[in-house]
Amino acid sequence: MDSRKVFGEMMRYERKNRGITQENFAKSIGISPLYCRELEHGRYTPTWIIWLRICTELGLDIKKLRDECIVPSLIETADILGYNLNL
Repeated sequence: MDSRKVFGEMMRYERKNRGITQENFAKSIGISPLYCRELEHGRYTPTWIIWLRICTELGLDIKKLRDECIVPSLIETADILGYNLNL
């Protein structure tokens, strides 16, 4: 599965599990509700600062997410662009 979708599903699950509406969550991390929805559906990859805000707000293990979501996404992008990261 695409790492953006994995991250988005995890983000939505954790947000809902904490009883936070999408609108309130978006406001708390400084993004629009539309962008929040797009992230949760795996349509976009968040910037590093947004990714850190999401993890902090939801109390997520940043190192685990980096290894499971961000690194695979970087490898996918590098492959598409024809780069070999040797990771």
